[in-house]
Amino acid sequence: MEPKAHLLYVEDDTSLSFVTRDNLELQGYQITHADNGQEALQHIRSGKFDLFLLDVMLPEVDGFALAEEIRSFDQQTPIIFLTAKSLKEDKIHGLRLGADDYITKPFSIEELILKIEVFLIGAAEDGLVFKGLALGVETREFLLAQRLLPPTGNEAPCHRRERPAF
Repeated sequence: MEPKAHLLYVEDDTSLSFVTRDNLELQGYQITHADNGQEALQHIRSGKFDLFLLDVMLPEVDGFALAEEIRSFDQQTPIIFLTAKSLKEDKIHGLRLGADDYITKPFSIEELILKIEVFLIGAAEDGLVFKGLALGVETREFLLAQRLLPPTGNEAPCHRRERPAF
């Protein structure tokens, strides 16, 4: 089975990272894990990821610096901070750096999985795929049961913010 998406998960807490990784892999995600900021930078510079999960307080390079590095060359891939830093100023700083969400520990794994799914749908540029049905948002074409259904001319444009509604 092909993974749903490839995530870079950066967390230095061994127990938390094991449990979170295990849950995400059970959901069908491919996880690349780094337990410090320097290792994460190597992955960021050499790999292609669909979403980043970053702790803030990391050895060597912190999560805020990682987010800055990601945003210096990639404005689209979602970034979610998972951190114990719960001050309003930290949240604002993380979001201003370009993070899509800021979740404080302890967190619900169910909530994290739902947020990942929402952000991955919003980041999809080619369209949406769900249980054998594919929708080309820009092209307005449908693929149903391996059969392409071209647009009829009666379709309305779909704004990027409306994509999660599908």
